[in-house]
Amino acid sequence: MSEEMEPRVQTEEVEEEEFARGGMATIFGAPISWTALFAAICAVTTLIPFYFYVTGGGYVSAASGLFMPLAGQVLGPWAGTIAAFVGGLVGMFIAPGAFPLGLLDVILSGAIFGLSAGLMTKKWRWLFLGWWIINLALVFLYPFRVPGAAGGFAAPEELGYTLSWTYVLLAFIVWVVLGPLTTDLLSKWARRGSSKVMQVISLLLIAYIARSSIQPMWSLPYAHIFQWPSEWVLIDNWVSIPTYVLDWVGTCGLALVVFPALWRARLRQVPGSLVAELSVGVPEEKAARPVWIQVVQIVGVLLILWAAVTLISGLLLADVGPDIEGRTMFFEDTGIPGYGIIAWVGGALGIVIVVLASLLGKPRKE
Repeated sequence: MSEEMEPRVQTEEVEEEEFARGGMATIFGAPISWTALFAAICAVTTLIPFYFYVTGGGYVSAASGLFMPLAGQVLGPWAGTIAAFVGGLVGMFIAPGAFPLGLLDVILSGAIFGLSAGLMTKKWRWLFLGWWIINLALVFLYPFRVPGAAGGFAAPEELGYTLSWTYVLLAFIVWVVLGPLTTDLLSKWARRGSSKVMQVISLLLIAYIARSSIQPMWSLPYAHIFQWPSEWVLIDNWVSIPTYVLDWVGTCGLALVVFPALWRARLRQVPGSLVAELSVGVPEEKAARPVWIQVVQIVGVLLILWAAVTLISGLLLADVGPDIEGRTMFFEDTGIPGYGIIAWVGGALGIVIVVLASLLGKPRKE
């Protein structure tokens, strides 16, 4: 090492030692000062409309659309939830249009945005699975079946109502296939050192999954409170999709700017947060994995998703009960294009492709 380089290295080592010695008061592992800062940012940005509800009555603020999810990603699920809740609580008074239901909206349009984004890590995968189960149960039960007729709600017409939640159901499938429960490809693609293209794709999918995981809990209480018929919910689900795309793209874009800045600054990272998980970086041998292997993996995943959606649609459309002659109706009669053997073979082929691509992508020991 040259003499010119020695003072610089020593200076960096001293700075790192001082940083390591410096204590910070924390809450759930996140510095209280950071939590307060994010709460303040969320409070101020509730004044900025991100988009208006298609049903009228208020707007989704830039806080809910951008900065509350970012709080969860940087601070982790618990401190991120606190920051989003406190920011929403202040915003309720300075921007009532962003929280038309008052304190209930502070939770629905505030706290859960930070929570869902913060749970998108390997550490919290089982909690996130429970979160998904709760929200998927709401899709099929609340409020049109529970409380249902007792609450003045008629059962929704199927299969149209369930299909209006397609983007939520698909987000769950994407998370299961690419998330930490199985392949953990979302984390691998978005890690520090990955290609920019893969980071964009992964962070966009992460934003899509986190936002979609709260959709039933965020929207269905309005249907209950305002006694909406299921047809209104169906229409709202389809018409509002472009606004949700804004959420996904905006959250992804903000992460692409903030995450690298935090990594370069070598600031303290909250244990269990998405920023901390992705900062580990990609080993050189993995970073050099051929692009064609990643493309093959994506093709395999798409085949799996296509097969899953096709088969699930067929199951929902099929009359699985006995017909008037006592015979059982099989799913081949559903009329779904590609349903049956084609979908099963396609799904199996997708699994084989993903597994082989993962094996081929492993670095060889010299």
